[in-house]
Amino acid sequence: MPSHFVPLLIFNNVTSPPLLLLHALLQTRALDSLVRPGEPLFLVLSRGRVYILINALVGNLTRFTFGFYLLRGDPKVEGQIRLPSDHHPGAFLITRSTGDEERAPPPVWTRVTHRLGKSLRKASTALTGFLNPPLLGGVAACFFGLISWFHHHLFDKGGLLTPLSDTINNVGNLYTVLQMFILGGHLYSKQGSKTSYLALVWLFSFRFLVMPGISISTIYLSRVHLPTLLRNDPVLGFVLMLSNVGQPALILSAIAEMADLGPRIEGQIARTLTASYVVTPLIALTVTAALEVVESSYR
Repeated sequence: MPSHFVPLLIFNNVTSPPLLLLHALLQTRALDSLVRPGEPLFLVLSRGRVYILINALVGNLTRFTFGFYLLRGDPKVEGQIRLPSDHHPGAFLITRSTGDEERAPPPVWTRVTHRLGKSLRKASTALTGFLNPPLLGGVAACFFGLISWFHHHLFDKGGLLTPLSDTINNVGNLYTVLQMFILGGHLYSKQGSKTSYLALVWLFSFRFLVMPGISISTIYLSRVHLPTLLRNDPVLGFVLMLSNVGQPALILSAIAEMADLGPRIEGQIARTLTASYVVTPLIALTVTAALEVVESSYR
């Protein structure tokens, strides 16, 4: 299996499909068994959206943090000539004069400051690598959501900053559509190579069969043996069972372009993501099983 299939196995689309699925199931009254007596439907929908968006935030953080490195794998420099000294750094020793020309070792303070500066530079580089757009967006969301003044004027109707929040919300709603256009552009402009049918069967089996079994069994066992671990909310249990199920994340196509994998790999990823939407109806099996398990465990 190609190395760039690893993030396709790990990361699934955690934003738009779960939100659309939750809304459709509530409209068709398929989730009536999860609604508490006297609870309005819009409250169930808003609570489910919160659970899904929190999971989406965590998923986007991990995708942007680790997806780039997982897609690139272990890059090898083409045309690089290996020398014996590459494997055995001490094979060719440079002789030094032991006379007066030999330099005295630097003072202890100089060595300490040099090592400290080098360590700080490494830490700064590592920290910068984790500062991705979802992380900054999550920090901003916590900042504006936890401060009551911003929370009131941003999210309440008639607030001073409501037009700004509405604009950001409208731009966010266009995100998935724009990603589909990008994916279509990749399919048209980049030839790519054919993917092994065996690899595709393994990928889709893992995403639509193996992961549902793991998610549903984990939440069910947690509910039975550790009842205080999760909040006593059937909607939360249902969302968690669906959180790791579905087609690979669409954003991986954009991350592949950022990683500069070349047109062949980018085209292959675009074709794989497109094929995943053909088998997406298999998620109906997971939804049915999750509903049955949630109903039995929350009675």
